[in-house]
Amino acid sequence: MVDYSPNLFVPFRGERTGWDPMFIIPQSNVEDSGVADRYLTPFVKSSAELHSIAFEGEFENRLLVCKDKIEDVDKGTKHWVERFENQKNKNGSKMIPEACKGHKPYWYSLNPKLAQIVTSINPYERFFFTYSQQPIAIGQRLIALNIAENKDVELAAALLNSVVVFLEIELKGTDRNLGVLDLNANYIKQLQFLNAALLSEDDKDEIKKRFKAISHRTVLPIYEETRMKDRIDFDKTILRSFNIDVSILDELYEMLVSSVESRVTMKNK
Repeated sequence: MVDYSPNLFVPFRGERTGWDPMFIIPQSNVEDSGVADRYLTPFVKSSAELHSIAFEGEFENRLLVCKDKIEDVDKGTKHWVERFENQKNKNGSKMIPEACKGHKPYWYSLNPKLAQIVTSINPYERFFFTYSQQPIAIGQRLIALNIAENKDVELAAALLNSVVVFLEIELKGTDRNLGVLDLNANYIKQLQFLNAALLSEDDKDEIKKRFKAISHRTVLPIYEETRMKDRIDFDKTILRSFNIDVSILDELYEMLVSSVESRVTMKNK
C-alpha cells in the first residue's frame, strides 16, 4: 500500500457551474438551444450517468464553454447567453451574471478541468471508479483522479476497483442522510493505494486482462457484484499479485456487504 500523492494522481471535485440551467444542456435540447457546437463540451453530470467502469462515451449532457467576447460569438449562442442576463438565481438574491462573476474571462465562461478517473462523491450501493482514456468534463457530484504523466490509467483504475479499496472507502467514509457515504477530494487524499510498483509486468498484464472482463459490463450493487464470477476472479488476481492470501476474499466481501447493508438500512431506523 502507498499513500495517495501528486506522484500518483491529483484528486479534484467536478465543475460547479454557478447556474446549471444555463451551462448544462441536455443532449436532447442541444439543437433547440441554438448554441454552436464549438462551445459545447461533452459532460457527465452525475454517477447515475455512469453505467460501467470503462466509460463508453455516451454523454447525456453538454457543457457550455465559451471564452469569446459575446460580440464575437454566433447569433444562436449569443441569444442563449443573453436570455440569462436578467434572471435571478434560485433564492432570488443575485442576478445570474453576479452569481457567476468569479468565472474568467467573462461571467458566462467556464474553464472545466478534465478527468481521467471518476467516482461518486456520495456512494450508495454501487462501488466503482470509472476511467476514460480520453479525459472528460464532470459535474460537482463527482470526484476526479488525474493520473500523473506517463502512468498507466487502465492499471490505476483496475487497482482502484479492487475490493481492498472499496472496503477502505466504506469503513473510513462518513455516513450521511439517506444511507449514502460522503466523500470529498481531501478524504480521497487520505486513502491508501495499492502500489503498482510492487507488481511484475506479468502481474500487471494479468490484472488488466481480468479487469477487462468487469470493466465493460454494467456495474451492479455490491451485494450482486461480489457474487459475479468475473468480479471474484479479478479480486483473486489482485490479492495473488500482492502476495495476499486469496482465502480471505470471502471475509473481505462479507465485511464490505455487511457494512453497506447496515449503512443503507440505517435510513429506515
